[in-house]
Amino acid sequence: MEQKLREELYQTNQKLYVAMRAFQMAAEESRSLVFTYDLKRQTIFVDEQTARTFGVAEVQPDVPYGMVGRGIVSEDTVDEYIRIHEEILNGGLQAEGIVKLITVDGTLSVQKLKFEMIMDAEGKPSGTAVGIYRDITGQYQDEKELRRYQRLDYVIQAMKNDYLGIFELDLVKERYCVLHCGREHSFPLPMEGDYKELVDKVAEKLIAPEFLELSRQFTSLDRMRRLLAVEERAELEYMTTEPGNPWRRSAIRCVKRVDGIPVQAVVFQMDIDQAKSERLRNQLALQEAYRYAESANRAKLDFMSTMSHDMRTPLNAVMGMTSIARTRLNEPERLAQCLDSIDGAARHLLDLVNEVLDMNKLEAGAARLCEARFSLREAVDSVHSLLAPLAKEHGHCFFVSCFEVNHVWVLGDRSRFEQILVNLLSNSIKYTPDGGTITLSVRETASNSANYGVYEICAEDNGIGMSREFKEVMFEPFTRAEDSRFCKVTGTGLGMSITRSLVYMMDGEIQVHSEPGQGTCITVSLHLKAAKQDDTGMGDGNSNGEGGKELPDLTGIRILLAEDNDLNAEIAKELLEHLGAEVKRAANGREAVQMFEASAQGYYDLIFMDIQMPKMNGYEAVRQIRTLERTDAGRVPVIAMTANAFAEDVKAALGAGMNGHLAKPADLHRMAEAAVSSVQRGTADAS
Repeated sequence: MEQKLREELYQTNQKLYVAMRAFQMAAEESRSLVFTYDLKRQTIFVDEQTARTFGVAEVQPDVPYGMVGRGIVSEDTVDEYIRIHEEILNGGLQAEGIVKLITVDGTLSVQKLKFEMIMDAEGKPSGTAVGIYRDITGQYQDEKELRRYQRLDYVIQAMKNDYLGIFELDLVKERYCVLHCGREHSFPLPMEGDYKELVDKVAEKLIAPEFLELSRQFTSLDRMRRLLAVEERAELEYMTTEPGNPWRRSAIRCVKRVDGIPVQAVVFQMDIDQAKSERLRNQLALQEAYRYAESANRAKLDFMSTMSHDMRTPLNAVMGMTSIARTRLNEPERLAQCLDSIDGAARHLLDLVNEVLDMNKLEAGAARLCEARFSLREAVDSVHSLLAPLAKEHGHCFFVSCFEVNHVWVLGDRSRFEQILVNLLSNSIKYTPDGGTITLSVRETASNSANYGVYEICAEDNGIGMSREFKEVMFEPFTRAEDSRFCKVTGTGLGMSITRSLVYMMDGEIQVHSEPGQGTCITVSLHLKAAKQDDTGMGDGNSNGEGGKELPDLTGIRILLAEDNDLNAEIAKELLEHLGAEVKRAANGREAVQMFEASAQGYYDLIFMDIQMPKMNGYEAVRQIRTLERTDAGRVPVIAMTANAFAEDVKAALGAGMNGHLAKPADLHRMAEAAVSSVQRGTADAS
């Protein structure tokens, strides 16, 4: 029965096909293809012409999937093609969509496919649908192009606000047309007209004078044609005469050529003032940074040259006097003179090294101040004692005043305070002709705080003075005054730079008053905390000067010397033993701990401890000694004797449990005084 129905349906489709041929012929006139689709057999019935065009049978089974496999459907519309067919196969009465089909010769066409179910006499789906392909390729391309132009117009509308003006330029007729004008110009601007007239008017009204010639060359039609014949784009940046002289950019782009000859261009006018100004500022900043780097580099080269000279001078003295001393071993007086000269040259070398290291620390922000209780008068007297011999050599009258001070005892860094005074006064001594007058005065001025005093330090001389130009650079590193009368003056050129940095670290100010030939007065104002009677800070500040005192007798004092360097150990051991001390050496921190632990209770009166040593450093050695279970471990005086000579190094030594700090190179007076005072304090603590 079912087979009979299928045969009848097939015959009906055949009749329907014949009946539709007339309709097909009419449909061809409207560029449409009409066919029937047997849903159960998934077979289409097409005419002969359609079959040949797409390379299918007139009765083509396996639709839609076989059609996809044959490559008739464009890949980008396969999903849509299958969707339309499955919609009608799944019971839909209508289905439609747009697909792309490929003919036998490879031509791609855009088709609007529509299915409609044929209903039987009872109004039920018959199982056959009529399909219509309508070629809309031309319409599709037109709509696609229209959408493209619409999107392009959106882009243009969005971008045009970035331009002050957009002009179309006919290079043949030499005329322009305004496509976009972003704002009102300072002069009337016709919407179209003669290009040369526009250029002349713009040059007259808008272009800054220094850019007129460049603008004329850029806007020349002959030059523009030659340039656009080989380039796609050309541009010019220029300054205008509008208020503030803003910067503009004109860009020309060729949009049409005929036989390789540019015939049409578009001109864009852009406001680049902000970007140009920023770029110019960056360039100026780079140039300034380059000049500064060059200046710093020259200064450092000059510094290296000067340092080479300044270091070789004392080195020459050391080596020369050493050679002379060897030839005068039997002449004690001459030998003593040589040794004094060697000592002076060595101290000068040490000053040079200290200043360079100081400057390096200050520039790196690594310098630290120590807070200790000290007497301003004692500090000033110490500086006076240190510099008085030098002033006397030059025949200067050297006056010091520290009487107008209410709070003599203060909390601060005495070493740095004295360094400021020494730097100021040593310059006065060096740059004042022999027989001059040097004055240092320290006075306390009114302060808004009850806990802090304001101290005004004034270093004044009647020396050569300074020019205005030198005063502007006197605080820059490696800068020294140049005067033929003082060409033999030595120094690093770092003293005043260090002085200003120290003053600023102490929350102070520094002022300079000087005229050429009229002398110099430098005033420093410092804020120092007033010390109470029981304030001790990190310990009383001590002067490093020798003070002309006789060497103390160290007879009976037993000292443990921890020093890894053989030469340094030999020097320290011999100097101390010369004063009567009994010295035993440890070659590193671990050995020092072992020697102290192995000694009898109270055997060592004092320990001199180097810091940087192998196996165990000085800090750790002291910590281990302090923790030993013996009564003398906590009270034996330990003094750091190290090349780590900065304020933070002193603080680190005290924090590790040491009682004092001596900076290398070893100085007999300071070693002896430190030994005596430490032993005396240790004895007092024990009792």
